[in-house]
Amino acid sequence: MQAGWLIYAMGGGWGHLNRAIAIARPLAQHHSVHILTNSPYAPFMQSYLSVLPNLQFHTLAPDIPLSEACYQIWRWLKTLPYTGLLVDTFPRGLVGELADLLPKLSDRSRILIHRDLNPRYVASHHLTDFVRCHYERLWIPGEGTAVPFATLPQVRQSAPWLVRQPGELGDRSTACTLLNVEPHDPSPLVLVLLAGQPEEQAFFVALSEAIAHTFPQVTLRLLAPEPPKGTLPYPWIAHYPAMDVLWMADVVIGSGGYNTVHECIALKVPLIAVPWKRLYDRQAMRLKRLQNNNQDMHIAYSLPEVMSVLEWVLATAPASQRQMPPDFVNGAIAPEVLQDLSSYIT
Repeated sequence: MQAGWLIYAMGGGWGHLNRAIAIARPLAQHHSVHILTNSPYAPFMQSYLSVLPNLQFHTLAPDIPLSEACYQIWRWLKTLPYTGLLVDTFPRGLVGELADLLPKLSDRSRILIHRDLNPRYVASHHLTDFVRCHYERLWIPGEGTAVPFATLPQVRQSAPWLVRQPGELGDRSTACTLLNVEPHDPSPLVLVLLAGQPEEQAFFVALSEAIAHTFPQVTLRLLAPEPPKGTLPYPWIAHYPAMDVLWMADVVIGSGGYNTVHECIALKVPLIAVPWKRLYDRQAMRLKRLQNNNQDMHIAYSLPEVMSVLEWVLATAPASQRQMPPDFVNGAIAPEVLQDLSSYIT
């Protein structure tokens, strides 16, 4: 069988597919890569990606019936050409559909991308023993040592896996064009990232309206994959990946999800993060852990708290007027990561 990769990136939202794309881009330079996803943002994300001949997406509709989704995933796992399987976050699959199949894939290397998981979920499904038995390697990209499987012997740590590489981000003029902002505008730039559940999106829309009313001196942009509901007194921007424009912001306001947090840290951009409750992810824990070493990270739990923190940030930090993005570390292109992964399919 020809050497290649299959990446299981099932799960709603941005994170699973974004990490998959981050590692797929360097892997696809030398091998075929197939990405399985049911992210509702997949078509939007694909439309912004450069074509890589070795990279293929296999997409399920987010609302597909469970039995049909499981059947399609099993079919792909059994028929697509690959010698290495990368599974993002969920060792048994999103709904347990990999539990019976993984033992039958003993001729394929199996590697887990270990984002944080709720310990209650891990304990209820006996996942530590399952991972120990069925995965040859675990890579923890930026989530530290407090995640559930961090003490297993097959674990390796890396910097966060980011979808952009150093040198790929444009200059100020390019970012301003994407954001519809004047390059010489001296006002602070505030970016609000809209994603998540409907009630969370409504929160960020209401927050944006409050910012526009309370801080008329700022330039405000809302980054969203589709038009927010309602009539907005400010522009919304659809662009992927967000890293192309995040670096120019004076303040970013978003959730405590993997992408938002690690991208802002990498780009050295102040972040006001609202941690949302998730069934599997622990956003508040991620933020508290990383806040200890990042003075530009602020946690807020309500709209008034966000407004209060934003007022303080605007008062204490002048507009940056960055001309170029900073250099940053991307764990997805680290030699030790790529060399280790390569050893499992050659």
